[in-house]
Amino acid sequence: MARFQVLRQHDGDKQYYEGDVRTLSKADAANLVRLGVLEELNDDDELASEPEPKPAETEKAAPKLKNKAEPPVSNKALD
Repeated sequence: MARFQVLRQHDGDKQYYEGDVRTLSKADAANLVRLGVLEELNDDDELASEPEPKPAETEKAAPKLKNKAEPPVSNKALD
């Protein structure tokens, strides 16, 4: 099994993003290397740069806002 650096995002056995390291056989990776999706890493190669953080890791959903436009419910049972 050889190690390959992902150059373009693609969907394999899972979703791979640019900068990820993928391990698979050279025969399975041959077509992806030819298309420029993967680049083979040697054992002494270091990754050129750290992968950029994915948007899902850096951004959080905004907190849910309360609807302040509606007045509170008033009925005879609460008064």
